[in-house]
Amino acid sequence: MASSSSSVRSGGWTYDVFISFRGEDTRNNFVDHLHTSLVQKGIRVFKDGDMLRRGKPISSELLKAIEESRFAVVVFSENYAYSCWCLDELAKTMECQDRMGQKVLPVFYHVDPSDVRGLKRDFATAFKQHELKFSEEMDKVNKWRKALAAVANLSGWHISPVNGGESIFINKIVQEISGYVQPCRMENNLIGIESRINELNSLLGTEATHEVRMVGICGMGGIGKTTIARALFRRISYEYDGSSFVKGVRENSKKGICSLQQQILKDVLATHHESLIEDPEDGAELIQTRFCNKKYFVQKLGAIEAIVSTHVDEDMSDENTGFSADVFENMKNLRLLDICGGFTSCKPTTLPDELRWLRWDEYPFSSLSVANLQKLVGLIMIGGEIEHLLMGDKVMPYMKLIDLRDSFSFRRLPDFSWTPNVERLILSNCCNLVEVHESLGSLRRLVYLDMSGCDNLKCLPSRIEMESLETLSLSYCYSLEEFPEVSPCMVKLSNINLDGCENVKNIPNSICELKNLQTLHLYDCMKLRTLPEELGSMKKLEEIRLGFKDHVKGFERQPESINFHTLTNLCCLRILDLSWRQIEDEDFFNNLHACSFLEELYLSGNSKLVQLPASISRVSRLKRLELNDCRQLQSCQALPSGIQVLKAHNCKALKKIDDLTVEYMWLYKIWLTGCKELLENQENERCLSKMLQQSFLEKCAVIDRRLSISIPGSKIPSWFKEQRHGSAVAFKLPPNYHTRIMGFTVCGVLRGKWKSEYNPTSIFLSIENNGKLIPESEVDCINAFTENTSVQIVYIPVSFLEQHMDDEYGLGDGSLIVEGSRFITISIQCDQEVVRCGAHVVYKEDVEWIQQPETCISDCRNLDQVQRFGNTLVYKDEVSYMYE
Repeated sequence: MASSSSSVRSGGWTYDVFISFRGEDTRNNFVDHLHTSLVQKGIRVFKDGDMLRRGKPISSELLKAIEESRFAVVVFSENYAYSCWCLDELAKTMECQDRMGQKVLPVFYHVDPSDVRGLKRDFATAFKQHELKFSEEMDKVNKWRKALAAVANLSGWHISPVNGGESIFINKIVQEISGYVQPCRMENNLIGIESRINELNSLLGTEATHEVRMVGICGMGGIGKTTIARALFRRISYEYDGSSFVKGVRENSKKGICSLQQQILKDVLATHHESLIEDPEDGAELIQTRFCNKKYFVQKLGAIEAIVSTHVDEDMSDENTGFSADVFENMKNLRLLDICGGFTSCKPTTLPDELRWLRWDEYPFSSLSVANLQKLVGLIMIGGEIEHLLMGDKVMPYMKLIDLRDSFSFRRLPDFSWTPNVERLILSNCCNLVEVHESLGSLRRLVYLDMSGCDNLKCLPSRIEMESLETLSLSYCYSLEEFPEVSPCMVKLSNINLDGCENVKNIPNSICELKNLQTLHLYDCMKLRTLPEELGSMKKLEEIRLGFKDHVKGFERQPESINFHTLTNLCCLRILDLSWRQIEDEDFFNNLHACSFLEELYLSGNSKLVQLPASISRVSRLKRLELNDCRQLQSCQALPSGIQVLKAHNCKALKKIDDLTVEYMWLYKIWLTGCKELLENQENERCLSKMLQQSFLEKCAVIDRRLSISIPGSKIPSWFKEQRHGSAVAFKLPPNYHTRIMGFTVCGVLRGKWKSEYNPTSIFLSIENNGKLIPESEVDCINAFTENTSVQIVYIPVSFLEQHMDDEYGLGDGSLIVEGSRFITISIQCDQEVVRCGAHVVYKEDVEWIQQPETCISDCRNLDQVQRFGNTLVYKDEVSYMYE
């Protein structure tokens, strides 16, 4: 171990680099590639898992390795902060930086540096768990927190999908480290050599990275040509993708040029496998092929000793090299070009005629001409500064894909007459797009058109005749005022999305000609007043969304009603969303049962609805009914027998409900928070109490079904043996639990008003060895369980979690369960304050006596989610479909 001295380490370093990372996130991808690249450069790397000696304590070995490493590369990933091991490494690393001069290089791998610095998102969740687990060791947690903040403020690299490929960042990291860890130079003691090296380096001109340079050193033997060449090779070879020092060319050439070619290939490609070359021409071709996209440094020493620096233009590079505008002029055979950002210093003068595929993300110039690219198949330019795409006046018959999404400066679409065969056109989030060419409406081969998020787009072609179109997305085109007339030839169109088109007032009658239309999304269309009168004739229509998100509850004026009678006779309709549409009882279509295939009905926010139509009981396939914030609704009875989800939060006038535990055997989600009037009636109170009985839960458990209940109340049922004040509870699991568990039940007493359906309750489950019980927190018990409290019970079957589990949880075959106690920590997170939490484990023997039903029905659409963060599973109870 190092001394506690604050001075920089005076001795040598055992390792050049220590890599700190979370194995499950990066071991088999980024870290593996980084490790390989460092080793190929001759850099000594300690990577946890491949250098630990058997039989030694891991922690001490790791701490020693950190102290003996000159650099520490810390790879922050989404699960990094969940690992106590990683955080201990990090704290030790920062200690070594302060005491021993170690250099720390952070890498933010698909995480935002601000999340690390400010402990947000996954990092906030992780530290919340650590605070619960180490409630008596907060000094340790604070030390971790301080180390995270310190590293996150250092200069590093942010790797994300929009920042380019991983290989770019790996090269930058390797180059950064290589500059410091070059081998000891014996030539430093030679008087006068430094000026010769500098002169030779200036002749080589390594800054001209897109050119081929050759410098010869002539002179009689013994004057130091080889010494100077080797010194420069050592000094700059790390800057290249590969390098080779070829000595004695004249002597070795007697063995054949093929052997020299084999040596160069072996050195440059850093491989132990030698390519068998029998013909010099084959060798030359192989070298040209293998080296064509890289920057290499080769020294050849012979009769005339020379240094050769070669760099062939990187046809498919992501690097920002700032080449000249004519860089592509001599690339006559280039077929694929995939680059990013300022690849050229100014707008390219031309692109290769033979190009088939062009991707240039973050294009920094205002225009690009593709007029000469008659063979182009795909054009992708995401997130750049382009304003105009110059198509020319020649047909581009092979063009199939045009993707210009997130091009905020793009203002007008070109004439698409020259790309008659395009199949996918993606223009989403081109927020300054104001004009479209009339030719857009005549693209008869177009299958997919996405113009969502084009904020300033006001109009489309007056008529569209896209006979191959299957999907049309115009969501959140806020300025769009009219939807175009559609041709009867558009028989393949099955999906139209106009969500958020708040200025569209009506839908043309011609839309009824779309005989195969299946989904019609008109969510948050504030000014929509009328629907086509013949809408009911659309026999294939399965889904209509005409509602609003609950943000409209804050508007002074609620959205007006609409001609809902047009929806009758939609015999194939499965999903109907009328959320926050104001419908009088007399206006609500009484023949709802005509929609015989209806499975989901959304009526939340209807302040005029007093009672449900009697015909609803005959909608036999109805599985989901949402009535949240229906403030005048008084009764919720006589529902279809197959109902599975009933959500009626904040129905303040609701006075009558059925005995939901008896009448509806498939009901597994019951949300009645804020329905205070139900407590004024003894019969209703009895029905609510039955929902909290253990027997009701076990009926769901025996058929492996989830359960979610949220009702007015203030007490956790007594059969929850594990209870604590606060939002979390921890307890010890019994022996052999992994073969017996059916599922986990969580109960919470929540205080405060239910806010929004878009913030689901989250249940955190963490199983670990030798955990700690959570001490009782101090809660104002006198005032905790009074007004505005509710009781929520959630049952999660193991089968629903198992796809995210492994033997770390001990719920598989148990083969990796270690000796010692296993503890589970369960916590609740939601919009409301959790004042008390309880947990109960359901075992197989608890439900063996219950008879399973003879028949069953399929589950309604599952909106619950399970995510894994480190050794913690997060179950989200009902994620709104708007965020699927």
